[in-house]
Amino acid sequence: MKDDEGTATDKADKIKDSQIKAAVFKVVEASTQTSVYSALTALAALDPDNLPASSLNIYLKAEYLEAQKAYKDTITGTPTVADIASNIVDEAATQALTAALNEVNNLTKNSAAADVKAALQRLANVTSHETDDADKFDMSIVKDALLVKYAEEIEGKNLDLSALKELIAEVNANSDIEGSLETINSKASTAADVKAALLEIALAKEFDDYIDAPSQVQLEVAQLVIDNRPAGGYANLDAILDGSGTGALKDQLDAHAARVQKFNNIGDLANATTSSVKAALDDYKYAGYVSLTNTQKVAVAQEILKLTKDVNGTATPLDFSGDDAVKSFKEADDYIKAAIAAAGF
Repeated sequence: MKDDEGTATDKADKIKDSQIKAAVFKVVEASTQTSVYSALTALAALDPDNLPASSLNIYLKAEYLEAQKAYKDTITGTPTVADIASNIVDEAATQALTAALNEVNNLTKNSAAADVKAALQRLANVTSHETDDADKFDMSIVKDALLVKYAEEIEGKNLDLSALKELIAEVNANSDIEGSLETINSKASTAADVKAALLEIALAKEFDDYIDAPSQVQLEVAQLVIDNRPAGGYANLDAILDGSGTGALKDQLDAHAARVQKFNNIGDLANATTSSVKAALDDYKYAGYVSLTNTQKVAVAQEILKLTKDVNGTATPLDFSGDDAVKSFKEADDYIKAAIAAAGF
């Protein structure tokens, strides 16, 4: 007998091609949501290379039908599986995502929690088939207790999927540090208490300027936040530190740096004079110095001018504009207190 394996393979391929063409035809001719989806599922089973089953989403039946209706009007030849994938499956996913995001973006502070959850769930449903996390909305990030808060933050914004997920993550983070705001606003809180609360906020909002500051600087900034606290307390977490890195924490960190710089304006003692040092001390306004007479202030400035460090066995004047610059009020105050004591006051 003659070996017919080659002929049998050709025949099988032709049968497969015929089945795929028939399946494509069924997709095009289907007329209901269920029949279109079923036809797409059957086509995906026959040609997974061009239409992976994972690209289909059971929640998009209505969109598949609408996309199919629109596509039918444009067909001029024999459609391929790739055509079906692009013009029906991908188009339906795009339209569904747009509609779901519009629904979310239409939420307002007056939206009911149930409506907020429904809109977010719809977004999760229409992206559930996506394999890349960047293209998927996962309801596991949604906290029921914060649904109304999400809507308040969403109102007036035109968010894409990425921005929406960032917003929800920020609201979630803020909810975890609400207690920090209470600590900051409490008149019973010490500077150490406020420092810890500010650090929690800075960590949650990734505000490195405060996180990286020396512990003493963090403590002094905390005291400035207390000293400048409004009569009714800070209104919300954004008043302490908002998403763009502005608020009381940033303001007082800057204010701290500005005052420290006033001391460091003493500069290099090798080039400084009694009058220039006195001018910097006058500007810095350490309480124990402010109460001195002008004559006493001159004496204190002269003591500051004597400050040196050992460099290779040589007494070298300090340089507050360089390596010897102070970072905290405490460092500056300690220098002035020591100079006052050395001057005999």
